[in-house]
Amino acid sequence: MGKRHLIIVFLLLYVAFSMRLVGAQEPVQAYPLRIVVSTTSDWTRLTLFNVSFIRLNYSVVSGVNASQLRCSIFFNAISISKGKQDASNVTIVIDALAQVEDRNLSLLIEKGDLGETVLKIYGVEDGELRLGEVLTNSGSVQGDPRNPRRFNLTGVFRGFKAVETSIPGRKIVEPVLLAFYYPWYGNPQGGSGVWSHWEGVGYREIGSSTHYPLFGPYDSQDENLIRVHIRLAKAFGVDGFVCSWWGIDSFEDIALRKIVRVANEENFNVTIYYESVRDISKEQIVNELSYVLRRYSGAPSFLKINGSPIIFIYSVSAYDRDPSFWGSVMEEVWFETGINATFIADTFDTSYLRVFDGLHTYNPIWVEDFNSTYVGEAKSVRLFGKIWVATVSPGYDDRKIRVPGSYVDRRDGAYYEETWRGALASDPDMILICTWNEWHEGSEIEPSREYGFRYLGLTGGFAEFFKETEIEASPNPLISLEGTTVDSNILLNIINSGSGDAAAVSVIVSHEEIAVKQVSNLIRLPINESSTCFFIPLLESEQDVSISLPFGSNEAKVIVLTYFSLNGDAFTIRKEIFSAASHGDQSFKMIFIVFLILGFISILLLFLRKRFPAK
Repeated sequence: MGKRHLIIVFLLLYVAFSMRLVGAQEPVQAYPLRIVVSTTSDWTRLTLFNVSFIRLNYSVVSGVNASQLRCSIFFNAISISKGKQDASNVTIVIDALAQVEDRNLSLLIEKGDLGETVLKIYGVEDGELRLGEVLTNSGSVQGDPRNPRRFNLTGVFRGFKAVETSIPGRKIVEPVLLAFYYPWYGNPQGGSGVWSHWEGVGYREIGSSTHYPLFGPYDSQDENLIRVHIRLAKAFGVDGFVCSWWGIDSFEDIALRKIVRVANEENFNVTIYYESVRDISKEQIVNELSYVLRRYSGAPSFLKINGSPIIFIYSVSAYDRDPSFWGSVMEEVWFETGINATFIADTFDTSYLRVFDGLHTYNPIWVEDFNSTYVGEAKSVRLFGKIWVATVSPGYDDRKIRVPGSYVDRRDGAYYEETWRGALASDPDMILICTWNEWHEGSEIEPSREYGFRYLGLTGGFAEFFKETEIEASPNPLISLEGTTVDSNILLNIINSGSGDAAAVSVIVSHEEIAVKQVSNLIRLPINESSTCFFIPLLESEQDVSISLPFGSNEAKVIVLTYFSLNGDAFTIRKEIFSAASHGDQSFKMIFIVFLILGFISILLLFLRKRFPAK
């Protein structure tokens, strides 16, 4: 698989130990609890430290009609929100199993300026409730709108009795590695014929992209581009793409048709990331999900578990869509299609597990401690018998497209490794990479000018460990250049005679005027007034392409060609090519110079004869 960083070895040894503890179905000690939360504030959040819910059910027993009421339960937090300035009482009752650590057990209660929040904690023993503590946060804290108050819980659990339970392991036997994929990029010279998502495009910078793709400002509807993306992903252990999808006949839907077709040929998995952050009706959501299942889920490449097609849904709580909303959507989709699909929600709110088949988070930059957060969430999801999907990310930087924007430093790969350690420690059914190519937000692992193949290399190392397999290295390409004269043009032939694919081929040509022939969907960018760069996403073994280079002058063309193997090895060729006219002109010049020299010699001989006549 190529070079591996020594640091990964130590990280993986650490993770292996963690996974043996987490992944095994060993008994654990947990406390049966009843927790009652009442609030008259317009919002409140209760966060537990070193206490995590591994199983829970809750119900709203008072204030169910409060304006804009939303209740969310996470593995270590409880959140209630209402309409602004709503001081009505809301009470929820939670029956839970809680696992605690033997250190620093505490609770943070935050709330709005209105009213108060009261928490009652009961232990449960032989069906009987035993009140352990009543904690209240009332009033406000000057200078802090969150009005936080912290409470020590260490003594609370001493009077409660723990019970033995077990946490199931993976629901999916064979672990799966996926990457979020964005098929929304367009270029007028590419397959779509339009600009899409690329703005301020130049050879040295793209105004809407944090980094610069090695493939240039490509077109997501170019099948050569799709194919090389898939082959690169496979070369570094990625099993499939979760494709951002924005509606029927959208730009992304048109691209998806091609992605599915190529993925079928490449034995690669594909599904959609249903973009739900749109002001659309329930009927439209049902119609769109039904369309995706009918049109795509029968394809061999469409991601499935036990024959059930998998769909990921982004931001399920957007527009106040609660679990009952999505439960109704899924029922109607099944009624419309007869397809028993598996839906994975973008949330850590375990109340959505009532209707969803699993949980994930899209962008994990909000996570402070990946190990504890992912391990805790995995336990909760597994005890529901559902699918746990952990997300990893190399970093984040959207400051080119948002003001002030957000920034998470990649730290030369250390942040990516940190997210992988947390993901692996939770022994997930699947791991999601955020992202393959979200260039606007700088979260891509796709090769770039700034980072090359570094993040694919890191991905390959972790993929081998996650899937307990060794990834074979790809064979190398071998490109040669041949120039032939056709009329007043040079036809530049680029030939890959190697046994491996060449990826991200760029051809820089000095010129006065350039025309392109015999290359479909070839994207080119001017570098300056005297040179142009051509981008060829993929040159397969034994494949060749031709570029026609008309000569506006008799000067030689300087060709600089760079390409990469699927392993990330870089190759460069530099060559000068002369036109036939240029060769003819040079021959004339040489003949003229020879005549000059001969004439000079003749004159010199005549002079010498006159100066020194023969005796």
